Amino acid sequence: APPFSPDAPTSDELRRGLAKRAAMRPPLPVVDDDPTGTQTVHGVSVRADWTVDGLLAEFETDQSCFYVLANTRALNVADAVERNLEIGANLRPFGPRVVVSRSDSTLRGHFPKEVDALAKGLGWEDPLIIVAPQFFEGGRVTANGIHYVLGPVKPGGDRIATPAGETEFARDAAFGYRRSRLVEWVAEKTAGIPGYDGAWQLGLEGARAGPDVARDVFLDALADARVLCVDALEERDMLILAE
Repeated sequence: APPFSPDAPTSDELRRGLAKRAAMRPPLPVVDDDPTGTQTVHGVSVRADWTVDGLLAEFETDQSCFYVLANTRALNVADAVERNLEIGANLRPFGPRVVVSRSDSTLRGHFPKEVDALAKGLGWEDPLIIVAPQFFEGGRVTANGIHYVLGPVKPGGDRIATPAGETEFARDAAFGYRRSRLVEWVAEKTAGIPGYDGAWQLGLEGARAGPDVARDVFLDALADARVLCVDALEERDMLILAE
């Protein structure tokens, strides 16, 4: 993997900067398609409803984010779309500029239909979708555009990295797929859907060059792409992308 640029901030510097900005912004809504997502966070509220009054209560707090437990992975695609459309419509009065659609780190879920429904409810036309399925604690990482599932730690610290498309998760009866390279996975999942003609990939070289380079890629993607897939091997990579 490429090294971090000497100009790239440390993880602690990035956390402090992000926390400072988060304190000046409304809470970030995270729409979670499965209850397991909230098991990886602490100190944030989790709503099992998405009424306008309930969402208002969350936006009036000083927390950095809050979770809406949509549980759509347990639904068929039509019901998942309907629920995301409703959640987006109820979030719309609060004018969020960014909403996280939290799904599975092994690429199972109703992508892109529930993301499109959420955006439609929010009143967004062709927003940039960032595909970032990493879950470092669970051994889900992306390098050179390929998403991997890491096996158990072996003596000496090594772990076998299996492309996601070659794992049992890819053979899921409801959400199966073949591709491990994220831009190809996006193409596989969006085949025949208008507006998804191509996806961009932000590699580790770009992310580890520092926030300014990553920001330039984001701006270019906003102009020319619908989907931006990102590499990340550790938390510092993701902190730079968040910056």
